[in-house]
Amino acid sequence: MILMIDELLKEISELKEVEAISIGGSRSGDNYDENSDYDIYVYITSPIDENIRSEILNKYCKYTEIGNHYWENEDNCVLNNNIDIDIIYRDLDDFCNTVAESAEHFQSRNGYTTCMWYNLMNCKIICDKNKRLAQAKARFDIPYPEELRKNIIRRNMDLISDAMPAYSHQIAKA
Repeated sequence: MILMIDELLKEISELKEVEAISIGGSRSGDNYDENSDYDIYVYITSPIDENIRSEILNKYCKYTEIGNHYWENEDNCVLNNNIDIDIIYRDLDDFCNTVAESAEHFQSRNGYTTCMWYNLMNCKIICDKNKRLAQAKARFDIPYPEELRKNIIRRNMDLISDAMPAYSHQIAKA
């Protein structure tokens, strides 16, 4: 990683609320280019004040949107070197419970059923103060459950055509 990212992540990791930090997406591996953004996951024990986040990010970013909630609680920014960075803040216990619902209890959702699980298994851990993120990676390093696959297909097939709130019915109503 470039020095600017290293400095930014070090500063974030020093906050008392931060338990772990990982990087995901293409930048966590070798398959990225100059247009790839950074997906940073900050696992917290309690919320970090938006003013503190803004103060830190303004040192490294030329544009910031603090406290977006389009997917999760996140800050979306453009670094001073013109690379986009998304910083997502997660409670580690809640995150592990969400992954367990899919991986261990086979619960499907409307989209993103396995996104969090995949993210955990493929992230690169940057900081892990109590080794809990690494423990979560080990816990969920299991084969993909057949029952989960069936539940995902069943739920999505209903949303495609069969159930009252199916997409096709919603489109027809619109």
